[in-house]
Amino acid sequence: MILQTQHLYKHFDGVKAVDHLSISFEKGKITGVIGPNGSGKSTLINLLTGFIPFDSGEVIIAHTHHFTKVKCSDVAGYGLTRTFQDVRLRRTL
Repeated sequence: MILQTQHLYKHFDGVKAVDHLSISFEKGKITGVIGPNGSGKSTLINLLTGFIPFDSGEVIIAHTHHFTKVKCSDVAGYGLTRTFQDVRLRRTL
């Protein structure tokens, strides 16, 4: 297991965005996260990458690094980060 969550929880003003999620991502395998709009997919990515803090739970990287609070700089060192789409046209590249 390269990345794992245990009981990850995040709410916004009483709305449960991620409700005690436990999931594992295995090395060498592609794992998709699918669901309808508002189901918490982007929130999960934001939690895993430290873009927003989670309320409770744990993120485990490579079986050895356990985080109850994640900062972008912490997980970036393990190769985990996120990017945003930029759909603006540019005159030059």
